Amino acid sequence: MLPTDMEYVEGMKIKHEQLESEIIGQERAIAHIYERGESYPGEIGKHLSELDMLRGQAYFAGIAVSLLETGAMPERKMREPVRRSDDITDLMIEQARAYPIEKLVDVKRGMRINCINPEHSDKRPSMDIRGNFAYCYSCGFHADSIKVYMTLKDCGFIEAVRALNV
Repeated sequence: MLPTDMEYVEGMKIKHEQLESEIIGQERAIAHIYERGESYPGEIGKHLSELDMLRGQAYFAGIAVSLLETGAMPERKMREPVRRSDDITDLMIEQARAYPIEKLVDVKRGMRINCINPEHSDKRPSMDIRGNFAYCYSCGFHADSIKVYMTLKDCGFIEAVRALNV
């Protein structure tokens, strides 16, 4: 037995609402991780991937509901950025991550971009920078530009994000 058009539309509405609820939950989880100062390679990568997938599913579910109900595409609305304490936004965090690590540390350019790790004293550069992500082969230290700044300046996440957005 096939569902009627109205049953299908109602099912899609429910699915869309569930996805929106899951998105809010993921955004809250990400905000909590940022508040703790977790760096990108850790737990947050999983949540960001999940959030992207949920947003895509919710977008297409919303289009399906609109098309079935009205026969027209919905108007595209912009989402408000997730706000954290002290008005740090997602955009500010992404801009801080995009800040070139090469401007934070002295680098040696050659076939690879190398530098001395701010976590420990080296005589030779042991940290590689690739794609604005740093990795030390001596100690395993890995970081984006926010974490490198936090290590160099011995400051917190919010202060680092603000400083890298100047």
